[in-house]
Amino acid sequence: MAFGYDLNEPVVHYSLFDKERKLVSYNKIQIAGKRFLHDFAATENYIIIPDLPMEADPENCIKDGRFLYQLKKNLPARYGFLKRFSKDQNETQWFELPSHYCFHYGNAWEEKNSLGEELIILWGCRADEMDVEMRQEHPFLAKHWNTKTTRFEFNLTTGKAK
Repeated sequence: MAFGYDLNEPVVHYSLFDKERKLVSYNKIQIAGKRFLHDFAATENYIIIPDLPMEADPENCIKDGRFLYQLKKNLPARYGFLKRFSKDQNETQWFELPSHYCFHYGNAWEEKNSLGEELIILWGCRADEMDVEMRQEHPFLAKHWNTKTTRFEFNLTTGKAK
């Protein structure tokens, strides 16, 4: 499996290879903007596309001497789920959650709830506020990062997330 993204267009490139390293499927998945996609997750049957609102802002980067990426707290966080062997990006099921960013994900899996609905559980290191200027010696320990290990639950049957 391989992921990649391009700052010139808001898409994620997803490729799946078999044991002999032959390409099995390829998708070019549209995302909401020129996002900083640092980590991805997958389950046995799905890839998870974190389309989070950490966006490239080259104009203000140059004008204000800021870091290229800034967390846009006014935009929602989106997560897309696509079956691993799908060849159609339009089969991606999207969910929206309040604005946040996750640098890393710890684990993800599929399960069924008591109603038989299909769920994907995802654990990530979530931050709702971020100073990405990295001007402190240990920015991950600073209170303005305020990261929390978070359990996300996506119900593929109902289309609801929490």
